[in-house]
Amino acid sequence: MFEGLDSVKTHYDSIKDNVGAPEQILESVLNELGYLLLWQSIDEAIDAFALATELYPLSENAWNSLSDGYLEAKSYGKALAAIKKSIDIAKKHQSKNLEYFQGKHKGVLSKMKN
Repeated sequence: MFEGLDSVKTHYDSIKDNVGAPEQILESVLNELGYLLLWQSIDEAIDAFALATELYPLSENAWNSLSDGYLEAKSYGKALAAIKKSIDIAKKHQSKNLEYFQGKHKGVLSKMKN
């Protein structure tokens, strides 16, 4: 049973030195956790995605995942802001995902109009 993101952070902090883990929770772990939680608790999923953006602010994927959480919550303004961050980062890094993010941006704008 999932006991919340705080319990994940506490557990990670308690074992990271013993197992030689990185100083902070890996982005991929937070991303996977967020998508698993999306079907149980949208708010907790958004918290996991938001933590990923805090720890990995230059990750286009972290921002894209956060936009997915906001889309699921029907928080279209927040989803739009998150996907804009993905686009900005993708442009800076000349990412192959730029077109995908731009298409998603258009989709969010369309949802906002309806």
